[in-house]
Amino acid sequence: MEDVEDFVAKSGPRVLTIFAGGLTVASLLAPALIGKVPPLSRLSVEDRCRALDRLEETPLGLPLLAVKAILCILYYEHPGSLRDMGVTREGESSPSCMIDPKKLTQKREVAS
Repeated sequence: MEDVEDFVAKSGPRVLTIFAGGLTVASLLAPALIGKVPPLSRLSVEDRCRALDRLEETPLGLPLLAVKAILCILYYEHPGSLRDMGVTREGESSPSCMIDPKKLTQKREVAS
C-alpha cells in the first residue's frame, strides 16, 4: 500500500483523480451490474470478481483499466515480485541484465 501511496503522491493530482475515480466507479457501479447492493467491499470475493469482470465489459470500465495499469506497474517493479518471478536473484534489486544508471553516472564522472 505504501508503494501505491508514494506513486500517487509523486504523480500529481491528475493521477490521484484518475486513481480515486476508478476505484469509486468500481466500488459503486460494479455490484449493481450483477444485481448486488454497493459498495464492492460488501461482496464476497467471488461476487467481487464477477462484478469487476462485468464492469470491464462496459465503457464505464475504462477508469478501472487505469487503476489496474497503475497497480501492475507497481507490482512488477517491486523487488519481491521480481525475485518471486525469477527475474532477480537474492540480493539483486534489478535484473543483472539491466544497466544500473548510477554506475553509468559514476563511470562518466571518473572518466571526466
